[in-house]
Amino acid sequence: MMPDVLSEKRQGDKVNMVLYVPATLGHFAGHFPGFPILPGVVQIDWAIRYARKHFGRLAESYGIDALKCRAPVLPETRLMLELAYDEARASLRFSYADPRRPVCSGTVLFR
Repeated sequence: MMPDVLSEKRQGDKVNMVLYVPATLGHFAGHFPGFPILPGVVQIDWAIRYARKHFGRLAESYGIDALKCRAPVLPETRLMLELAYDEARASLRFSYADPRRPVCSGTVLFR
């Protein structure tokens, strides 16, 4: 279950995307009843999946560094996702923001 991609632009080792998170995503079910929010682990998974699409096959990930989840992602949200791949360090920096604020960011480490 992936969000709708409204736009995407790649320049070298960076990708900027605009995503729409529909309320129909199964990730909202049970997380949390009465106040559905998108789990942070889903945001990490999406970042890795989109990085593999744009930067090719990446090695197995083994950790996350500097993870910060600052604001919840609610259903029907438009998100900006920025990906920056550093091949020399085998790492992927990602950051999500909604139109008002930063949402989640971190660095995925690959073997």
